[in-house]
Amino acid sequence: MPLPQELTSGDFDALHDEPASWAQEIALLARQLGSATLEPVAEGTALVSRLSGGRILKVYPPFLRDHFEFERAMLDQVQGRLSLPTPRRLFDGVHQGWPYLVMSELPGPTLTRLASILCVGGAYVVLAVLIPLVLMATRDDAKPEWKTSGLLFSGLVNPDAVIRPLW
Repeated sequence: MPLPQELTSGDFDALHDEPASWAQEIALLARQLGSATLEPVAEGTALVSRLSGGRILKVYPPFLRDHFEFERAMLDQVQGRLSLPTPRRLFDGVHQGWPYLVMSELPGPTLTRLASILCVGGAYVVLAVLIPLVLMATRDDAKPEWKTSGLLFSGLVNPDAVIRPLW
């Protein structure tokens, strides 16, 4: 069954939550990409699957093309610029009007799994560190400022801005 061309976010949520309804079509794409196996993953905002060879395939609905473009650009931007491992974009394309990314898979639990383990406060702390790391990797003028009264990140939006955590 081909991927739908016209769908609402509700239609996509229903499709996403039923891998049996999309796995066969994505398996065709996986074979075209040289993968003998496809293991759908329930997490994420796209249709996500593990491929053979330690690769991840993420297929985005047409209305989330901006998410695809952001992730593609971010993968390229952070590659080799952080002191922690990041997925490597292997290639991308479009399948039946749906953009897709193929990237390397990192070992360990997914961010969704980690977030489900952490309390809400812990998740905010992780984001308070993760977001500035990504911004530092992508902007030459981003300079985080660590204060004992909490994490204050200045210079992330502009040199005069101060972003304070919500807690």
